[in-house]
Amino acid sequence: MDNRLFFDKHIIAKHPDISEEDIGYAWENAIASKERKQDDYIVLGFDIKGRLLQIGAFRLDYGRWFIYHALTPPQECTFKEMGIDRRK
Repeated sequence: MDNRLFFDKHIIAKHPDISEEDIGYAWENAIASKERKQDDYIVLGFDIKGRLLQIGAFRLDYGRWFIYHALTPPQECTFKEMGIDRRK
């Protein structure tokens, strides 16, 4: 597991089908990311099971990240926000 990633404990409680390992793998294999506000990012990546995850993260100091949100499948509004047209 990437020791630069820190997780909100409520993610797993709210989404028991998503593990920290799933999030870490999706993070390392991100296919798209966008800075929303300073140091606040939205990331899309595939987990080890092949599911597309939506991840919300704050950039901390020294290359560390706090993951505060993760779900699958990603919300349609996330694709729109990131400029991804899924109709193609």
